[in-house]
Amino acid sequence: MSDDRVLAALARLETGQAVLQTGLTSVESRLTSLEARLTSLEAATEAGLISLETKLTSVEARLTSLEARLTSLEAGQAELQRRFTGLQSGLHELREETIGEQPNSLRVLLMGRLDRMQDSLTNIRNDIAVNYGTSDAVSCEACQRQTP
Repeated sequence: MSDDRVLAALARLETGQAVLQTGLTSVESRLTSLEARLTSLEAATEAGLISLETKLTSVEARLTSLEARLTSLEAGQAELQRRFTGLQSGLHELREETIGEQPNSLRVLLMGRLDRMQDSLTNIRNDIAVNYGTSDAVSCEACQRQTP
C-alpha cells in the first residue's frame, strides 16, 4: 500500500506541476503581451518627446524673435517720447511768444480782424443798397413808359 500512496502522491504532484506549467505559460503569455505594450508605449513616448522638443525649439525661436521686436519697439517708443517732448516744448515756446510776452496782442489781432470783417460787411450792405436803388429806378422808368 505504500506504493499506492506514493503513486497517488506522485500523480497529485504531476497534476499540480501541470497546473503550475499552465499558469506559468499564461503568465509568460501575459508578460510577452505586456512587454509588447511597453515597447509600443516607449516608442510613442519617444515620438512624443521628439515632437515636444521640436515644438519647444520653435517656441524658443519665436521667443527670441519677439524679444528682438520688443527691443525695437522700446527703441521706437523712446524716439516717439523724445519727439513728443520736443513738440510739447515747441508748443510751450509758441504760446509764450504769442500770448505770454504780449498778453493783449492776440486780443488786438482779433479785434483788428473783426473791424475789417465789419467794414467788409458794411461795404456789402452799401453795394446791395446801391444796386437795389438802381433796380428800383430802372423799374420805375419802365413802368412810366408803359403807362400812357
